[in-house]
Amino acid sequence: MAKEKWQTYILGFYKKSNSNFKRTTLFLILLVILIGFNLFNISFGSSTFWTVMLAYALVFVLIFPESSPDFGKTILTLILCFMLIVLIFAWLNGGNIPYTNLKADSDAIMKIFTIVLAIATIINIGLYRQTIGFSRLSEVDFYLNTILAVEIENKGNYPVRNIKLKTKVVDKQRNNGWLKSKIKDSFLSPEYEKHYLSSKGRYAEKLKDYLEERFNLEFNSDIQQYVSARKKFFKIRLELNYQSDALFQNPVPIIKEYEIEVDSEGTTRKEVKPSPE
Repeated sequence: MAKEKWQTYILGFYKKSNSNFKRTTLFLILLVILIGFNLFNISFGSSTFWTVMLAYALVFVLIFPESSPDFGKTILTLILCFMLIVLIFAWLNGGNIPYTNLKADSDAIMKIFTIVLAIATIINIGLYRQTIGFSRLSEVDFYLNTILAVEIENKGNYPVRNIKLKTKVVDKQRNNGWLKSKIKDSFLSPEYEKHYLSSKGRYAEKLKDYLEERFNLEFNSDIQQYVSARKKFFKIRLELNYQSDALFQNPVPIIKEYEIEVDSEGTTRKEVKPSPE
């Protein structure tokens, strides 16, 4: 029974967790993999290592598809830099190119640099397409309303896609213990996604269920505000990311913060300057 209870708790925690928890978990898994390679004396240049790393990269892309373009660019850049360093050292030493039977002479180096130039051209075309996409990037804004729902509006002339709203709800009183509150702040603050929003369209994401459960709040329908017998004080940090209809990522996320105070009289909210993360 105890085992089933823990399994249910872990599964429930994972379902409620946000991308911060998933990123932390993936980092810990990577750390365990690298330690395991070291313990079993598996070379980082072996086929086993690269097979596992490829599988790990695929898992990352499946869990965070919105980050896959940037992740792919980073990996490609690292590979190109590594190749250039290896080729230069092989050429200077007059030996063979590693993992091949090709001699690192001037002719081979010119051919490889031609391939690298072709890849750079493809990347440049991609950057040009991004410029086109930026021209169709619409203006999106949001605010926290009186019932603590986030109202999101597309003010521009083009539709937007893949809207992602990340929250961080910070308990300023820490009544439940510092560590427990920090875990809830970082790993359980909810995230919301919407795949499409038309031009001049708007919608709302409700924080109702999460706030009521975490802070034991009640909604007073007469005054249309949250109330609490015991005074509650917390901060809500909101971060909004989205893409154009051509799937160009908004380069700078929109960040806002609000301080919320709830007591028996109702709810007060105040927008404050976002604190550095």
